[in-house]
Amino acid sequence: MHTDYGHFTRSLEERKKDLKEIYYTVSVRALALSMVLLFIPLYLYKELSYGFDQVIYFYIAMMISAIIIMPFVGILISVMGIKRTLVLSTPFYILSLFLLYALNSTNLPYIIPAILYSFGFALFWIPFNVAFAKASDKKSRGKETGIWFALNSIASIIGPLIGASLLTYFGGFLVLFIVASIIFALSSLPLLFTKDSTMPAPFSLSYMISQDHFRDLFAFISYGIRNCTLLVFWPIFVFLLLGTYLSLGEFGTLVGLISVSFALIIGRLSDQIPKERIIKIGALLNSFSWFMRLFVRSFLGLTIFTAIGMFSFMMVEIPLYAKSETRAAKSKPRLVEYIIFKEIWITIGRLLLLLFVLTTFYLLTPYFTESLATHYAILGGVLVAAIAPIAWMFY
Repeated sequence: MHTDYGHFTRSLEERKKDLKEIYYTVSVRALALSMVLLFIPLYLYKELSYGFDQVIYFYIAMMISAIIIMPFVGILISVMGIKRTLVLSTPFYILSLFLLYALNSTNLPYIIPAILYSFGFALFWIPFNVAFAKASDKKSRGKETGIWFALNSIASIIGPLIGASLLTYFGGFLVLFIVASIIFALSSLPLLFTKDSTMPAPFSLSYMISQDHFRDLFAFISYGIRNCTLLVFWPIFVFLLLGTYLSLGEFGTLVGLISVSFALIIGRLSDQIPKERIIKIGALLNSFSWFMRLFVRSFLGLTIFTAIGMFSFMMVEIPLYAKSETRAAKSKPRLVEYIIFKEIWITIGRLLLLLFVLTTFYLLTPYFTESLATHYAILGGVLVAAIAPIAWMFY
């Protein structure tokens, strides 16, 4: 193991090998995540009969603990290595799924699986972003990001339908969590047998709020708002309209199928056309798609505007991600710190959205039934998600 300050010291063959490992790991991990992420809010809300506010508190606990953990992930990268730290995320993901299932038959506080899951995604996304910034090439980073997103999208097409089928025909959430855990374990295997490197990981609060990063900060908060709306509240909203896990799984697969073909195209375009132009067009389209979702109620309408949202978000996310990785790579000795900065502010965006929807829910409950208050609070979150893309236009 050695200390590395960036991909500029490494051969083309080494970087290509690392990219292949990254593509394998993130796409297999995406399959496992897409099988469960869509259904975890519903597991809490429907299967365990948690109140809507309890579901939100579950995710609030997850986000707060992730923010606390993230600076320490940098220390692990500097001591254990980038890949070994990433591998360490796997047991936390798996344990969190089994403890989630245990909530059904024990008095275990739901904050425990929430915290364990936060360990999982903090230990995965920070070293993953560091590894990608090191392995990708500045001149083709958009294309390489597009390949990653395409592989990720293919896995995300298959995952929801597999998850819904396991829930409907093969024994419910226990079987789903077991299968997802096996896939999580398989995603990390190649990283256990390859050369690793450490990186210095300075961290300071002044760096987190530096004026030099203000535009980045707001773009990352906006990203977190959109991400939280899509993964926590939108599945509940769509399920309440469609009524079955299988319908929700078919919906997720159809949306992914419509949007996946655009990932490679946008990745190539982001290397040829100014990224700022693609981001601005995508931000406007994404905002439009969220506004329209406030009014549609049919399966066709939900599919069309969610697909437009996914496609337009790729127009933003691929060049935005490529730009952020380029900025991280330029940071050289502070590469890890920039990635931690990015992930913390994305997580703060998620937390702010959760607090907004929770506050809206509590303000509405004295005047509406709980189901209507839930419905309107989610729509409030969707409205915020429609406004948030404006920040991407200034990144």
